[in-house]
Amino acid sequence: MLGARLAEQGYTVRTVRGAQLTDLRAAQRAVATALHLPGNAATNLDALVDSLRDLDDWWPHDPRLALLWEDADVLQEHDPKGWATLQDILDEASEREPGRLRIETVGTAATQRRPRDAT
Repeated sequence: MLGARLAEQGYTVRTVRGAQLTDLRAAQRAVATALHLPGNAATNLDALVDSLRDLDDWWPHDPRLALLWEDADVLQEHDPKGWATLQDILDEASEREPGRLRIETVGTAATQRRPRDAT
């Protein structure tokens, strides 16, 4: 339902299926794969940050991009430090790209963020 609402708002929606993501590296690979980022973004945090800064290179025809992370609570429960690291990286990227990149997590109430203004 959230994915459909984001699509209605003009976002290209990419999904991370988080039910099996129990550590930072697995989650990082899933994010990089979902966003079609270059291979080194899946294994190197600095490369992930750089790739998120260069979204126009990877998504030139999609002015608005949403990353929908299902079962985000799994990573938070199994690797809280890894969750915090990845959340900081994604938050920075979405704040740097207002209206361009939107990050939404779906999980327990503890991990859900309030939806950001899509405009």
